[in-house]
Amino acid sequence: MENVPNIMLGVAGLGVATAIGFVGYALYYWLDSVPAISDLWDETKEAITKGPTMVKTAVTGLVDSRLASLTWEEFQDLKIKDDAEFEVAIAGIQEMANKYLSSSFPMTQMMGRRLNSKIPEMRENQIKKWDDLTDRWHIAHETNAGQ
Repeated sequence: MENVPNIMLGVAGLGVATAIGFVGYALYYWLDSVPAISDLWDETKEAITKGPTMVKTAVTGLVDSRLASLTWEEFQDLKIKDDAEFEVAIAGIQEMANKYLSSSFPMTQMMGRRLNSKIPEMRENQIKKWDDLTDRWHIAHETNAGQ
């Protein structure tokens, strides 16, 4: 009688192992019948990016058609105006950064240093934006001249 609990534990352990085996086997065949996770991810990613891509394409078309309707002088006037607005924004950022730097709190000073460190990158992005727009202006006018 002393060994009955041990035998029962052994039988119970064997039953649990068998159940786990069956569940694993069923899960294996179920996953095999479901499309691959990578396929589902690719489809989801495509669905998520489709809308923004369509909007970007539409906006690009509108910008290019607008560029085609501008003379070089009008285009340069827009660039000068945009650069002036950009410099006003940069001056505001620098003013805020200086205000943060004058604080006695280290975290606030860190924010001021971070703002100041981002200004060169912002200037570079402004230049790249107008280089891209200038190239697109030339392409739009070359296309219209060829028609």
